[in-house]
Amino acid sequence: MTQIKIGITYTTSRLDYYIDWIAQGVQGAEPQVLGPDCQPKNVVESLHALVLTGGVDIFPSFYGGPIHYPGAPEAFLPDRDLIEMELYFRARRRGIPVLAICRGVQLVAVAEGAPLIQDLTSQGFQDHGRRTDGSDSEHLVRVDGSRFFDSQSEIWVNSAHHQALRQAPAGFKITGWSVPDEVPEILESIYEEPFFLGVQWHPERSHLKSEKFHAASLKTLRFFREAIQRFAR
Repeated sequence: MTQIKIGITYTTSRLDYYIDWIAQGVQGAEPQVLGPDCQPKNVVESLHALVLTGGVDIFPSFYGGPIHYPGAPEAFLPDRDLIEMELYFRARRRGIPVLAICRGVQLVAVAEGAPLIQDLTSQGFQDHGRRTDGSDSEHLVRVDGSRFFDSQSEIWVNSAHHQALRQAPAGFKITGWSVPDEVPEILESIYEEPFFLGVQWHPERSHLKSEKFHAASLKTLRFFREAIQRFAR
């Protein structure tokens, strides 16, 4: 069986969940963790797909935001941001499927020239971060205009973020919003190929939640898997 090489960007935030989710959900998958010392030019040429993971806030200078804001981390990782942006752009040019999760979808928005909401609660939105016990929060997402998820539907998702997209960058569209506060949750390319899907929730660990959260995760993985199969043919 041909090994399907799927790059997963390194994160200190529950990396094992991403690896297990991909390894178990994509037949023949060979997850490859892409750390800060990877060489994007060489790496992307060998990949069949790329997963951009969650983690620390993106360095605000990359989108023109202030360094000091509510919830800002003690330290940013601009080198990680730059490496992942290069991985993303090289993956898009090569035409391999890209799945962006949480911070990953924010990174894509910034790379493509869009700003972020730096802190949801201080901007009047609900708290989408982890609970005091460390578990993900949860909410509904209203879907409209998606080519992946059923339009005019609502899906349950698990959530662990305090930042979000402010708007879609050029060439993309937002097709899902949190209920009831309307935070952007799904980002899609306006073009069918190459495949891109960005989600603000965490499908890789929805199994930690009750069954009603599994549908969004399973669908996300199916869309990604089918795109990989198309590319690998």
